[in-house]
Amino acid sequence: MHTGDKTPKNNRKPLSFIFPLLLIALLSSCHKAVELPGFDAQSWENDRQGCKGIRKENLESFKEVKELLIGHSEMEVAKTLGKPDIIDLGQRHTKKGLYFVEPSPRCGNVENERMSPLMVKIEYNSMGNAVQVIIGR
Repeated sequence: MHTGDKTPKNNRKPLSFIFPLLLIALLSSCHKAVELPGFDAQSWENDRQGCKGIRKENLESFKEVKELLIGHSEMEVAKTLGKPDIIDLGQRHTKKGLYFVEPSPRCGNVENERMSPLMVKIEYNSMGNAVQVIIGR
């Protein structure tokens, strides 16, 4: 008679089962940038608050690809265009990410403080997915 290990085989440590689940969750949480053909997203991202005028120069090419952002997560859009200049929290857990196309008042241009600069407004639903992209003041 064997008097060795009396632990039943089905009583294994739960870590062997949890580790693969954690790995899957980690890999699925990685967000990729949205592909916007013909649009220089890096230049857009580098023009915070629209102060350099690069976003305004790239506006026409942005208009051609803006609909490709619809359905993508807020994180994917931010990975593509950079962090929004302003985040506006709406009702029912909705959100808007605002990107200045024309220089914002924070750029230090006194002339811009009196006007409403042109912006790109990306609206997100309660699930955090882009549902609308609007260009306006």
